[in-house]
Amino acid sequence: VALALLSAASFGVMPVLGKVVYDDGTEPLGLLSVRFSVAAVLLLALARLTGQRLPRGRPLLVLVLLGAVGYVGQA
Repeated sequence: VALALLSAASFGVMPVLGKVVYDDGTEPLGLLSVRFSVAAVLLLALARLTGQRLPRGRPLLVLVLLGAVGYVGQA
């Protein structure tokens, strides 16, 4: 429940913070790079804390392609 609330709050704040950084001259690619890098670090830390194993082989390839083609293309 706490992670869902944190996700909802972050999603709600994202447009406001995006406007602030765009007004300061940040390019969309730079903002997305920082956003995805921070998310990757946080998710890796969460996986370590909870003892989750990282995917390997074909599942990893599928996840990378979904992220690279699907989500990045929409963002």
